Amino acid sequence: KTICLYAGESQIYFSEFTFTTAFCGDDIGFRPRAADGLLHAVQYGVIDPARATPELVKNTIHDASWVFLTLLDGRTVHPSSSQAFPSPVDLCEFVNADKDYADSNWQHNKKVKGCIAVAKRAADLPLRCIVGSDKTSILTAASDQKTATISAVMAHVDWERSITLLLAILLMTHMNIGTKRQKNQYVNNIFYLVVMAIGMYLTVPSVKSVFSSHSVIDITKQSFAAFAYVHPMESPHIALFHFSLYWFHIAAWRSKSLRNLLFWQFLVETVSASVNEYSHLIEEQDVIHCTRVAFKDSMKQCVFDNMLREYVLPPFFVYGYLLPKFIIHWSTWFSIPVYILLVMTSISIVYMKMAHRKSIGLKAN
Repeated sequence: KTICLYAGESQIYFSEFTFTTAFCGDDIGFRPRAADGLLHAVQYGVIDPARATPELVKNTIHDASWVFLTLLDGRTVHPSSSQAFPSPVDLCEFVNADKDYADSNWQHNKKVKGCIAVAKRAADLPLRCIVGSDKTSILTAASDQKTATISAVMAHVDWERSITLLLAILLMTHMNIGTKRQKNQYVNNIFYLVVMAIGMYLTVPSVKSVFSSHSVIDITKQSFAAFAYVHPMESPHIALFHFSLYWFHIAAWRSKSLRNLLFWQFLVETVSASVNEYSHLIEEQDVIHCTRVAFKDSMKQCVFDNMLREYVLPPFFVYGYLLPKFIIHWSTWFSIPVYILLVMTSISIVYMKMAHRKSIGLKAN
């Protein structure tokens, strides 16, 4: 029994099932390997042959729900190593490229068995992400919710922190504490971050240490590499949500009273966190989604690193990198209308200035 597929430059098309008595050598096999599994399932009655329609075959071999990605040094995003596969067998063959799939003992190889074991753990997860490192052969499974339900979005909000901030704001307002206008709140902002770091160290299960072996410059580079990759121009909704909400961070640093500082941080922890998570949960590219989850998990192991990633660096990345990139990208689509608008605005400004000077001259006369 064989399955007939036609390969184009970037896609594989199903034609039909055929039946033959010819022998298939060990070096011959279907790609993707999911096609082998589909044929096996039909042959042994796991799937009713009547259900093996062209649409089913197409969806099976074009599936991209199994994602493998590599983090260099366990941190740095490496996009060229990230790839999506239609099955765990295809993924494990890619991971163990030095092992010959045609070998009858392929599935009994120690590394292959380890990969399949991790894939089994990921099989029941909403998002199937297998994460590797260039420094170790150990693979881990990571996941997140794949649909932006209310419960999924709210799960990303730290409610204990949010409620604590809200109670503090209400108490300070009622007792008129920390409400007086001051020159700035820079010291209090730093103190707030220190308190958050202590709370994170005591409450987050995944935390292993306060500091890592990475310098501040390395952490910034790692965070920027991940940020740039998980904010593609193909998903403009993410950028738009960030533009509209990340100024909360800036407002906290520009606040003039302690109460106002806590108010802006409360908005960061609730409104900003929930809306931004929603924008990332509706990301259609599983590779992008998996990369973000894996990078966040790696950073959460060290308190200081995660504080920089979550509270300090984002406004710089959003308004210093993403916003200019967004403007340049979209200006190519609207270059003519924008140019006309700028010309008309310039003419209007010149005309208004001339009219203003003329009116001053008339008053002088």
